[in-house]
Amino acid sequence: MGFGRNPHVVKAQAAEQKARDARDEASRTLAWREAARLWDRAADREQSDKLRLDYTNRAEVARAEADGQGAGAEAGTVECEVRITGDVHDVESRPAKSVEADAADDEPHTAAGRARAERLLN
Repeated sequence: MGFGRNPHVVKAQAAEQKARDARDEASRTLAWREAARLWDRAADREQSDKLRLDYTNRAEVARAEADGQGAGAEAGTVECEVRITGDVHDVESRPAKSVEADAADDEPHTAAGRARAERLLN
């Protein structure tokens, strides 16, 4: 590990891409498990708390994909809110909300709801 770069991040990203491109379920599952392992290694070697949390969340998402519980093509997307006050870290993380689910929250029969759905889907 030279010059402050974490080589496992690039390897984990490549494993995720390999999982997305896999043609059969066995290969896809194996690639997602490898990506999870590499995200864990990246988290173990990371100095930054924020990045360590991000890598840990990505490992959990990859495991969920391997177990067939992922959200599909956008499963690698994780929203994480971090509020830092002094020495205390208050962290809340949750899966990202899909555009379709967000658009469905609006009333589709109102003009404002239709306009918002159109903006989100385009």
